[in-house]
Amino acid sequence: MREYLVESLLHACVAAAVVETLLRGWRLADPRERLAYRLLVLILPLVLPPVLGLLAPFRATPAFADSGALFASLHWRALRIAGLPVDALALVGAASLGVGLFIRDLTPLVRGRRSGLVPQPADGPDDLATTVAEIASRLGLTRAPAVRCVAAPGPVLFTTGAWRPAVVVSTGALARLDPEIRRAALAHELAHVARHDLLLGWAVMLARALLLFNPVTQVVARAAVLEMERRADDLAARATGAPAALAAGMAALGPRRGPANGGTKPGAVGPFNEFLADLFTKGRTVALEARRRRLLDAWPPAPSPLATARFTLSAAAVTTLLFFVV
Repeated sequence: MREYLVESLLHACVAAAVVETLLRGWRLADPRERLAYRLLVLILPLVLPPVLGLLAPFRATPAFADSGALFASLHWRALRIAGLPVDALALVGAASLGVGLFIRDLTPLVRGRRSGLVPQPADGPDDLATTVAEIASRLGLTRAPAVRCVAAPGPVLFTTGAWRPAVVVSTGALARLDPEIRRAALAHELAHVARHDLLLGWAVMLARALLLFNPVTQVVARAAVLEMERRADDLAARATGAPAALAAGMAALGPRRGPANGGTKPGAVGPFNEFLADLFTKGRTVALEARRRRLLDAWPPAPSPLATARFTLSAAAVTTLLFFVV
């Protein structure tokens, strides 16, 4: 087990470094392509160590570590700090960080970050269902998801249900958005449905749980989710032809502090948790602003020639490289 944990951690570090270099060196702008590379970094550390252990057991021998491996953790076991091997100390430190990152992102899902949502049904605009159906058709959906309008003062708009998706919108959101901005914001949520992002998001969370000890995959998983959001931005902007309206919707529906918007109630938590909540909100705000600027200043993204062939060759090259990392 220890060998698997160490090898998985090493594979994640190497794969993430190579992929990040490729993304920056090639200046890939299309989130669809970037998402594929992010998912590659999540998948390889999960499946490659056990597969290689079955198909190439000689990789675990000292002979391969001495003559065939580009990097072998076996050499680090001879180094000790306070009587403990360096690789074990590194694994404990990495696992602590990975667990912390996972819990930090899992907690809002468990508690429900939409605490200001009042689940009583409410009446929305007469054309709401028509707008959703029209956008769904533009995105290639054979059936438009259900629309649930609920009474809530906060600006709430999200998609729920991995198998039976539905768009949930609050009266507060409808009051903030004019028809054009509302249409663009709805298109973003429907883009998630069209690309099955809710199901993919839970698959990413499952990979994070299986790689709980690996902080690299925790960070890469966050980046993958951001690429899903950018991909939905692009689909929505193409479907509506209004990237500026979508950017305005992000500003109107973005994260805010306060109980009505899912923020922290005064006196409800300690100072440290308050600090973490503020830090998380600021991080979301920065990411949202970057998405807004992208829609306003750098949209549409430049097409990538030979994207599929380039990704296939890159995946094969990274896999081959990881064969020599044990």
